[in-house]
Amino acid sequence: MGASLAYQPAARDTFKSQFDAWSSYMVYAGANLGFVMSGNLAPGYAELTIVRDNSDESRSGFPLLITQGVDGVWRISEM
Repeated sequence: MGASLAYQPAARDTFKSQFDAWSSYMVYAGANLGFVMSGNLAPGYAELTIVRDNSDESRSGFPLLITQGVDGVWRISEM
């Protein structure tokens, strides 16, 4: 449950079951997410593109939206 606190409350339930399934392997999953290739930062939100180099020499990526909650904490809204 702790890792799901990185997500905004509206998105938290979507990812909680995945975190529960990863359990003690979470450290390995995090290390394989990739790196920030590009992004935009604005008041209250950040849009990032995360990419990962694959073992077959291809590259995959995904968008990441981080928003600032009413409590001032930045959390993941969409992934």
